[in-house]
Amino acid sequence: MIRLERYSLSQIQREYPEIYKTVFGEWTLNGNVPSLIYIGYEDDKYGGFLAGYIHNYDTFYLQRTGFIIEEQGKVTNKLRAKTAINILHQEWNYILSLIRNDDIKPLKMALSIGFKIIGVRIDTQHNTWVELIHCKQEVN
Repeated sequence: MIRLERYSLSQIQREYPEIYKTVFGEWTLNGNVPSLIYIGYEDDKYGGFLAGYIHNYDTFYLQRTGFIIEEQGKVTNKLRAKTAINILHQEWNYILSLIRNDDIKPLKMALSIGFKIIGVRIDTQHNTWVELIHCKQEVN
């Protein structure tokens, strides 16, 4: 069973760089500091994290996410990612994110679990970013 534990950055500020390294291998801030971090567990084993900030009252802006290095590339990650997004939707109606257009694996993963492309941005270094949204599925 997958579960997410929610923390504010102030609650785990000292631990966050180490959490970040378990997914990305090295600590880099890149100017973006999340305000909320969701730590992911599967059967009580740490598996990765999602980090971002409150965009507005019903929207979470997802800045960083990933599975621990040992779990990356596994076939089961699509289901894990979809489950984590569904858990976030218990709290948020919309989840926004940006992925570099040449970061193909994360872009394919996002599209495969229901994110939709809503725009494109070019930053000051001329990198192209794909803007995505995931909407909560309403059940009638």
